Amino acid sequence: MEKLTTTTTTTGITEMDRKLCRSDSTSSTSIESDTDNSDSDSDCSIADCSITPEIVTNDADDFPLLPTRWYAFFVLGALAYTVSPYAKYLTAFYIVTWTLSPVADWSIIFQLAKRSFSGRHDGLPLRFNLIGIAILAWLIFVRFPLECVLWYLDEILFSGYKATKVEEPLFILGQPRSGTTKFQDVLSADHDSFCSMYLYEMRFPYLTIQYVIDFFYKMDQIALGGRAYNLAIRMGKLNLLPESGQRKQMRRLRFDLPDEDDNLFLFHGPSHMLMTAFFPSHAKMFYQFGNLPEPSRVRMMKFHQRCVQKMMYRRGHGKRYLCKWVAGWNGLLEQSKQVYPDAKYAVMVRDPREQLPSWLKLQGLLSEQMAGHNVMKIPKVRRDIIDVMAQWHQTQAEFCASSSTAKHIIQFEDFVADIPREVTKLYDFIGLPIQPGSPFHESLLEHRRNQSNHKKTVIPKEEAFISEEEILSRFPPLPLTLISPPQ
Repeated sequence: MEKLTTTTTTTGITEMDRKLCRSDSTSSTSIESDTDNSDSDSDCSIADCSITPEIVTNDADDFPLLPTRWYAFFVLGALAYTVSPYAKYLTAFYIVTWTLSPVADWSIIFQLAKRSFSGRHDGLPLRFNLIGIAILAWLIFVRFPLECVLWYLDEILFSGYKATKVEEPLFILGQPRSGTTKFQDVLSADHDSFCSMYLYEMRFPYLTIQYVIDFFYKMDQIALGGRAYNLAIRMGKLNLLPESGQRKQMRRLRFDLPDEDDNLFLFHGPSHMLMTAFFPSHAKMFYQFGNLPEPSRVRMMKFHQRCVQKMMYRRGHGKRYLCKWVAGWNGLLEQSKQVYPDAKYAVMVRDPREQLPSWLKLQGLLSEQMAGHNVMKIPKVRRDIIDVMAQWHQTQAEFCASSSTAKHIIQFEDFVADIPREVTKLYDFIGLPIQPGSPFHESLLEHRRNQSNHKKTVIPKEEAFISEEEILSRFPPLPLTLISPPQ
């Protein structure tokens, strides 16, 4: 097998960085992975050409401008505010809602605003900054005020939710692309035992909105037999991003399905690793929750707790909260222990030679869909992300080796080989029975049948954005770490 060297230059850019860009040829050297469609790798092709440390393969000259409606919205909004006789009342409304907002983190907002007005990002045209400015303006002048009203409307109408207890929640942990989405899908089918947060509940964590959605869903089921819901799925109206290309094959993002709870911070932070697409210079800040100021971490975790309580109040009575956090290694996990002290953990571990290339590729595809460029083709951003991933990997290794938390470790290969067997082991760990012949038991058998027909997919090394040598030197396989914990 051909090996790619990882010699670091004086500028901090590796030889691997020089090999990552588009060309018309493909390589047969590959890394295999084995997952299902809900959390799987896809067949890919990439090319070899040269990248210098200061040149990025994003097409700066072809980068699209913002849609015309965005400019129209801001111009018309500014004009309406200027001539409106109610401007002073609107100003007072803004001041009050900005002050009371449970999600507005002004320290982060000011950092991002300062960066957006401080020149171009590496490898991107200056007009790319308009995207960041538009997002911040939308948050400040539209989202924060309106959603503050919705939040406190819940406090008036459904104040009892705060008395809801979240006892012995189960957290699914693992590195990105280690099978955690599949694992969450499997466990979420046990509707009698678990309650996971759906993506739409993260986007709209307001009971007022959720009860309205419940009403229309029930009316559709009664009057139309669910036809409106099925039509929305077919038309793609429940997708967070357009379902097309390689990203669709790798990771589903649907509002009506369970997802990672840290998406709350994507929708309401903004403090989430996917925000790197819009502010690539702040990759390390978005990937490292633990580096945020203490008041920001406490506020965000309190917001998360309230959102979970709302979900459990509405539809989780007598169930356990089931959460998936692949970004928990960024400091979220440590912060969450203060809020959920009796939590138990299911940790999925996978060979980093399969997991890392898959995740780096997906991160690039997501940024392309979200912001029109691939952050993994910016050498400095790519190195920042890989450096942080090495820290995440080390944190997971230390967590798995520690005896201070109640955890159950699942190796990815064992899980895909026999899903019912590994789920049964987990249920023994948390003290829950699986009744033979129950709907959940039948769903486990169905998952095993489907997995047995799944074919391995291939990622060419050149598309992995990281060499195998670097993976082996910086990311020792976690299963081996568990056998021989670091001294």
